[in-house]
Amino acid sequence: MVIRKGKNKIAGGVLRWLIIGTTLTSLLIVVNAAELNLSQSVMIRVKTATHGDGTIKLLDLENEYLPVVVGNENPNAPYESLKTQVIASRTFALYKINYEPRSAKFDVYDDERDQVYNPAKFKAFPKSKQEEIKQAVKETKEIILKWKGVIICAFFVSGIGDAAKYVTYNERKTGDNIIQTTLGWVTNPPSLNPHNRGCLGQVLANELAAKGYNYQQILRYFYGADIEGPPQIGGVELFYDDGSAEGWGVGGTDSKTRHMKVVLFHSPFEITKLSEVKFYLDEKVKSSDTINGKSFYREENALGYPCKIHVMDSKRNDIFVLEVTPNYAGWFRVDLSPYSFAVPKDFYVGIEVYHSVPYKVENATNDYCYVYVPVLGMDNNKPDGKSWWGQMLPPGEPYWTFDQHWDYLIRVVVNSTKKE
Repeated sequence: MVIRKGKNKIAGGVLRWLIIGTTLTSLLIVVNAAELNLSQSVMIRVKTATHGDGTIKLLDLENEYLPVVVGNENPNAPYESLKTQVIASRTFALYKINYEPRSAKFDVYDDERDQVYNPAKFKAFPKSKQEEIKQAVKETKEIILKWKGVIICAFFVSGIGDAAKYVTYNERKTGDNIIQTTLGWVTNPPSLNPHNRGCLGQVLANELAAKGYNYQQILRYFYGADIEGPPQIGGVELFYDDGSAEGWGVGGTDSKTRHMKVVLFHSPFEITKLSEVKFYLDEKVKSSDTINGKSFYREENALGYPCKIHVMDSKRNDIFVLEVTPNYAGWFRVDLSPYSFAVPKDFYVGIEVYHSVPYKVENATNDYCYVYVPVLGMDNNKPDGKSWWGQMLPPGEPYWTFDQHWDYLIRVVVNSTKKE
């Protein structure tokens, strides 16, 4: 059995339909096209205007059309980028079939106006290359890109030369924060046109794959963190900092105050599991003192002290608290996957510190002030306004201060708890 789907505008709405059969004159059955099962064969009508005899060919999307298209569009890509190209090409084809066929008679051209379909070029590849491309199609079968349940128009270009202006960089961006490509209809806000979620750059996609990105990460790099379709293998990392620490830690004039540094996150998923948190920590507490004209340098170890991780809802009420003892500097990772709890779309993650070490300040006395450990890094390069500082004098509740000057170096990895 072969299936073709589409829609036509009619008075009062849109008629969604499927064709079941083997030819263009097959029986027309009216159904909801959203119920299409890609485990069945989907057909696409291709006008061979450039790489053929000008006729319209009815092709099996998965077995006849996609391998040839991918072989023409990005054949020498690393394997993860090859799978990325398959999913983008499949999604683009289904968008054309469903929403914007070229005419009543065919869906796409066989050239750059849509996607390049040149069977002669594909047949000229070595057998091993043909099989590699077919395997990438097989491994990603049934994966299409959607946003809010709507198939997107998965634009892609080489990304070099004049085409560079169309590429979008939507890593970690969601909702109306993504950048749309000018290849499509740009709206304000972007959610007014859910089909335009950006444009993939093939050259950069290949570079990302070479650096170790998987196809899920590559797709979300260009189309946004909340794109639906790719499985959440490895999760999605959310953060606001740029990875560099221009400031460190919390200081005070006493040693008994408890301090919390928290960051507000927004999940791209409706139901979210928090699988990992990361904190950027310094190894030492360092201070340079000048006393009576004499310079002193002091270092204290900042590791090996217990602290608490807090996961909180949007009102900063605790959902989960865990005490850990960091034993290495840099990105200290805490695996939360063994703990089964969900977080809302808006949630906070932070670190509570309650141990302190003394250090001398730059004055002419021997007074000490204190730095609380572990020591968290802070980034002041264009802060995103997501960081808060809480001070707790026992036994009271935290007194919260919005920190407009810093992004705290706290990151989280989230997964959807339902199948996308």
